[in-house]
Amino acid sequence: MLTQVEVGQYIDENVLHSKLWDTSEESVKQKAVNQAQHTLFRYLPDVYKVGEVIPVEDVAEQVLWLLKMDDSMQRAEMGTLMITVDGIQIQLKEMDRTISPKILNFYGISSIRRKKVGSYAVPISDTYRAGIEAKTDRHDKYSRFRRY
Repeated sequence: MLTQVEVGQYIDENVLHSKLWDTSEESVKQKAVNQAQHTLFRYLPDVYKVGEVIPVEDVAEQVLWLLKMDDSMQRAEMGTLMITVDGIQIQLKEMDRTISPKILNFYGISSIRRKKVGSYAVPISDTYRAGIEAKTDRHDKYSRFRRY
């Protein structure tokens, strides 16, 4: 696993907008590095194998993403669809915000949560309904009331 020093060195040398990292306390930086690596291992097991070292670029990107996450994103993860403050509405899409969008785009992974859809077939006899062929012609039933 990468250390805070390695990730910090990469961010210092390669990331222009790193104010959140630069102003964070050492304990917050360490927590962010640890959480970033655990999250990437857990949510992207096809990309990152346990026991291998995650590329420092990906860990740094995920660390910065975690530091950027505000309370509205955290509420969206818990299911909030819309936030209204002083007449301004923010609609939160059904988008997975756990992993940095840059990492997802790099590996070609969609950030939209997929709904699991299933279907099944039930024979009409199991539904206790009469099939189309069993119905009578309702027009014949009322033929005596027709005007010719």
